[in-house]
Amino acid sequence: QHMHTIFEQITQELLSPRFGSSALLAGLFFKMFYLLDQPELYQTTQVKIGTDAENRLFQAITRQMQQTDGRSTRRDFEASLHYSGDYLGKIVKKYTGLSIFEYGMTFCMKKAASLLLDSTMTISEVALSLGFSNRTHFYKLFQNTYGMTPTEYRKANRSER
Repeated sequence: QHMHTIFEQITQELLSPRFGSSALLAGLFFKMFYLLDQPELYQTTQVKIGTDAENRLFQAITRQMQQTDGRSTRRDFEASLHYSGDYLGKIVKKYTGLSIFEYGMTFCMKKAASLLLDSTMTISEVALSLGFSNRTHFYKLFQNTYGMTPTEYRKANRSER
């Protein structure tokens, strides 16, 4: 969660440099190295590289996740890719260590973060636009991903721009 935020900040600084960006980037890299030295803050998952066919299938899953902001189901993948959901789930797990749902939520939460920063939509509108009917569930997933509520994320990151 913390690393994702740091990478987002690094990307923003690289895309829109301003006075002091070099110092800020140096600080972000030091913070990143500090966090990497704290093994209790993360977990590692061994990734096993598969065959070219598996890799192409995983890339197709990733493209569909990007196009749907992570809101594709196992059944959607079965219909579009013509493979069993169990097999597709195993491929996603093999490449990411995540279930299809968890992998999709990474795309969904990235889109939510983007909408929070780049639009005037309310948090409820952001949640609804991403297919959440339960605002509490959206808040919980967002907080699990970014370590702060959508409101806190918007305030913290808009002030940095």
